[in-house]
Formats: sequence, structure tokens, C-alpha cells
Amino acid sequence: MKPLWMALIIGLMLTACGGSAETQDAQDKAAHGDAAAMRDLENQVRDRAKAQKVARKKAAQTGDAHAAFLKAWLSGKNSGDALQKLAQTGNPHAQVYVAHIKSAEGHASDADKAIYRDWLENAAQNAMGEQHQTLSGLTYPLAGEAAFLIAEDYLGADKLYGTDQRAALKWLKKAADQGQPAAMYKLAIRYQYGLDVDADMSAAKAWMQKSADAGWRDAVQGLKGLE
Repeated sequence: MKPLWMALIIGLMLTACGGSAETQDAQDKAAHGDAAAMRDLENQVRDRAKAQKVARKKAAQTGDAHAAFLKAWLSGKNSGDALQKLAQTGNPHAQVYVAHIKSAEGHASDADKAIYRDWLENAAQNAMGEQHQTLSGLTYPLAGEAAFLIAEDYLGADKLYGTDQRAALKWLKKAADQGQPAAMYKLAIRYQYGLDVDADMSAAKAWMQKSADAGWRDAVQGLKGLE
């Protein structure tokens, strides 16, 4: 018999994906050592994973940019090549991802850096309709993520752009306006302490609240310091 903790984990996976009353019943039975219920939970997880894979494939074939990105990202050892090819076809999710990862490695040629800058800036301007999804579960416009990555580079990462505080602030504000929660948090901090902007506690509280509402944990704590 499999450990009870495994039954609970599988049950929680199904619940997180929208588990039914039947799933909850099977989870309760499995937690009390019912081997048949444990097998049922495993089969549900397997079936749901297959269904999600099929759904991603169909979505990718019908032009869903995010689904196509996920398909390439989850393609195993060949994912790097798949993402690079997808980025070259104009997929904004792949372009933002590849530009960020490749530039962070620090080995990009000047020609590649120019391409990565173009990809990020194009996404920052035109990808409001695409949703960026983080591993922690946050969702916000891809345009905001691209603008934030540009701001971070200007702020000192210095992989694609030279350090430029004024440009960093410009792109940080753009990212915040486009709903990127980390950008909203960092902008709030700037207003709180007057970092390259005039100190403005009202603006600091407003941006900190927006960041917290968007799910940024640091902002939840930051609000307490603004009370």
C-alpha cells in the first residue's frame, strides 16, 4: 500500500485543479488506507494530465501563443531549440523568455543583444493581450513582464542595455501601469523613500496596495510599514 501522505498529495493536486465531490470522497477514503481509492486518485491525475496535454496541443495548433510556448517549454531536452525557433517565428512568450534567459547567461553577441532588445521592446509595446503566468501562480499582461525586464536591465543588470537610472524609472513605471506586481512594489518603494522621484506617501500606498492586490507577498508586508 502506498503511504497515506502520497494519497493526500494526489488528492490536493486534483482539488487545486477543480476537484469534484467524488474526488473529495476518494481522497477521504484514500487517507484512511483504502487502496482502491488511492488507485482511483492516481488514475484521475493521469487522465487529467493527458487531457491537459491534448488541450495544449490543440490550442497550439489553433494559434494560441501561450499554449504554443508551453508546448515548446515542456518538450524536454530539446526545449531550448524549440523555444528559439518559436521566438524566431514571432511568438511573444518565447521571445520574452529567450531574451531574458540568453541575456542573463552573459554570452550573447552584440547582434543577438540587438535582437533580444527588439523582442522585449516589441512585447512591452504590443503584448498586453497575452497573459504571463509565473510558477507561483500570478497572472498579468506579458507586456508588463517585458517592460519590467527592460527596467531591471537598465537599473544595473547591464546585459542588454547600459545602466541608466532615468530609463530604468521610465520602464518601471510602464511595467507598473501594465500590471506587473514586482514593478508596482518597486515603484511604491521609490515613492516611499524619494528614490529618483519626489517622495509621495499617497502614491506609495496606492502602488503598494495594487501590488498586494495582484498577489505580491512583499507588498502585503510593505503595506504595514506605510500605515
